[in-house]
Amino acid sequence: MYHFGLNDFVRLFVECLSGYKGETDIEAKMAGLATNFIQKCFVHVSRGLLERDRLVFGMHLIHGFFPQKFPSSLWNLLVGASAGSANTEGNAASDGSVQLPIWAPPMSRAKFTALLADATASEHVKKWDLNDEKRWGSWILENTPEESLTKNSGLSFMEQLLIVDTFRPDRLADLAHHVIMHSLQLDSLTPLTSLEEMLTGASATTPIILITSGGADPSQEVQEVAYRRMERQRFTQIALGGGQTDDAMLHLRRCAAQGDWLFLKNLHLVLDWAYVLEKELSAMPPPNQDFRLIITTEPHDLFPTVLLRMSLKMTIEAPPGVKQNLMRSYIMWDEGYLRLKTKTLSQMLFGLAWFHALLQERRNYVPQGWIKFYEFSLADMKAASDVFCMLSHNNMDWVTLRGMLQNCIYGGRLENVRDEQVLLKLISKIFNEELLVSCTKALHEKLHVPTTNEHSEVVQFIRDNVSDVDTPALLCLPDNADRAVKEQHTDRLREELRSFVHSAGVSASAKDVWRSLLVPVLEVWKNSGLKGGSTQALSAGQGNYDPMKVFFISEAGLLREIVESVAAKFADLQCVADGLLMPSAALREEAAELISGRAPSNWLDQMDGPKEIGLWLQLLNRRLTVMTTNAQRSFSPSGGVFDLVDFLRPQTFLIALRQYTARTTKAPLVDMSLVAVPKGGKGSASPASGTPCITIKGESIQVQGSLIDAQATVSPVSSSSPSSMPMPTEVQVWWMYGSDKSGGAHIPLYTNATRSTKILDIFVPGGEEKDEQLLLGGVAAFLMSV
Repeated sequence: MYHFGLNDFVRLFVECLSGYKGETDIEAKMAGLATNFIQKCFVHVSRGLLERDRLVFGMHLIHGFFPQKFPSSLWNLLVGASAGSANTEGNAASDGSVQLPIWAPPMSRAKFTALLADATASEHVKKWDLNDEKRWGSWILENTPEESLTKNSGLSFMEQLLIVDTFRPDRLADLAHHVIMHSLQLDSLTPLTSLEEMLTGASATTPIILITSGGADPSQEVQEVAYRRMERQRFTQIALGGGQTDDAMLHLRRCAAQGDWLFLKNLHLVLDWAYVLEKELSAMPPPNQDFRLIITTEPHDLFPTVLLRMSLKMTIEAPPGVKQNLMRSYIMWDEGYLRLKTKTLSQMLFGLAWFHALLQERRNYVPQGWIKFYEFSLADMKAASDVFCMLSHNNMDWVTLRGMLQNCIYGGRLENVRDEQVLLKLISKIFNEELLVSCTKALHEKLHVPTTNEHSEVVQFIRDNVSDVDTPALLCLPDNADRAVKEQHTDRLREELRSFVHSAGVSASAKDVWRSLLVPVLEVWKNSGLKGGSTQALSAGQGNYDPMKVFFISEAGLLREIVESVAAKFADLQCVADGLLMPSAALREEAAELISGRAPSNWLDQMDGPKEIGLWLQLLNRRLTVMTTNAQRSFSPSGGVFDLVDFLRPQTFLIALRQYTARTTKAPLVDMSLVAVPKGGKGSASPASGTPCITIKGESIQVQGSLIDAQATVSPVSSSSPSSMPMPTEVQVWWMYGSDKSGGAHIPLYTNATRSTKILDIFVPGGEEKDEQLLLGGVAAFLMSV
């Protein structure tokens, strides 16, 4: 949807020249015109961008316009676009040889190592005096640490961005916001142009496209503007998607000739006809100067680009939050609908609206709120409200109601067992007699369900009692959930900015261009310590080897196959750099990702790990070394501490341990269950005598959403707590005969922060209430590979 016509920028350029009233000195005039032009370009483009993309555009703009303030070498480090940015001439990042400042969080190691590996950046690092523990130790704990840096005149914007990105990535977006406004001399990144100003200020020959997000509908506002500007009969609105295209074309020609306004809604539903509309607009004679064509559409990849370039665009997004979500529900349930309901049914409908709002707003906290983004819609709520209306309210069958919500309406969208458990807990928590009928229990804190069926009273209740800004606790999430979300936004910002780097150069095919771009990539491979065909495959032979021996040999073999595949790719890239090979489309695509510092997506399919190619190769080398060593020696459960990061398939490792345990204890496989408990925890279970028990390294396990101490006691986090913290103790793992009867709370452990693949459950002290709290709070652990 982000296509803009050249004519727009020519018009903005002419406006700058004709409207200039500043200095007459040529240099001052040039500087003033350039600043004015940049501001106009930013406002014009950002008006048509979704809010989340304005920051990306602003950062890209200041990097392009002020290259002296944001040098390419440091910029590439910031966005991770340099193939060598993660390369540390060995395994420094993975083996811990780079010494982090004592106050720095462990997750900053990879970025800090990349800074030290770059000659220019390392000089800046020395100037920062990071060993001043008093100064930086207090800085890292501040709620808004970027404000302290902006007051330090000795640090450039580029340095501030690098510091915050390395040590407090959750605050990078806020700092970037400040840097953009200061660099472009703007008061806000949000365009201040109102919808009315845009509609009335546009020309008759320029269509106006309103790009809407889910839950946003500008129809009422457009209608009100039109009625204020002209007679009602001169405003025509048509909802597309129901065979209305012929009528729409007739009205288009009539309105263009008479100078009326035409409002076409939901053009994304008839994209084939959108191309017909595009041709009609290009061929029609000059319209009446009062004519306006207003179009609403949702974003779509197949939307005609020519129509986008010839139009003015404005994004219309629904305000986030539970309060706005409730208000949208009561737009659907209007006054006439609610007046026909009893007070009890009205109270239950409010509970449904609240429940629906929680489900939708928790999607902003993926993967803590939900493992993935689910398409809960108004259609789900309408189906649920129909069920409510059919059930008897005098003697409510809560079991049936909960079952319908869980199994027939909302639960059908879920794809994860843990999400299903969360949904079940939320349903049980909200849909009960005490909360929705007698209203003796509160929805949240002191907020109770309103006991009225008057639409105006319910709407006023929402306005007066529901906060405009959601706290994580409102959604049953930990207090630091916002921090984790902001770190995800930072990752997305860096990824979007990185996609701009080298994009033009990679598309070129000149030999010298390819050589210059591939040299750093090939250097990363040479420094990785990996070589194709350098190791011989191991074999289990004919002996009766135990399952663990077989697993390690298999694991080493799979890793060796990956090394051979990667080595072949780098050999092809070397030939391309030498001008001996014309790259295929697939090789060109992989080279583009490598040049931008990323591991190609098909490589990540073979081995999950960091996206940075240098770190990915380091992890591959580390895993191959460890697995080869384990394959060459006898397995002993007490032989040392295992690091799950070293495994390509940690789940298979645990299955092999199960087989090993069954063989050792003579217990049947089908009756065994896995137990994992923090070492030294109070009241923790222990394996039976003779049961193989392994120890897992705790430092590589990050716990998100809760604090765990050395005694495995779980406590709530504060809003200033880091998004995740390393497990303070080792974890003991074994297979036991029968099922675990301890009844403690559990924390799932996943292979990475996206929670795509579960490994095991870590059991911690606590009862059913603690387990529910951890479940609704999205508390989980994941492996940190770097």
